[in-house]
Amino acid sequence: MSTKDNASLYRRQAIWSAIAGVLFLIVAIFNKQEDWRRIMSLVAGIAMVALSFRNYKKAKSSQG
Repeated sequence: MSTKDNASLYRRQAIWSAIAGVLFLIVAIFNKQEDWRRIMSLVAGIAMVALSFRNYKKAKSSQG
């Protein structure tokens, strides 16, 4: 795999992770009940956004 392929793969993973993270955070914010689902959505959202930033940094560094 060339570095261009790796950068494209990491960028695509970063975009999908960001989308998933934002959706999890929306669910956590608009869930009116204080239960384990809201807490898990919040944790998953934060983790997915963090994963997105990490993959975006990998894409920038492997780009050249």
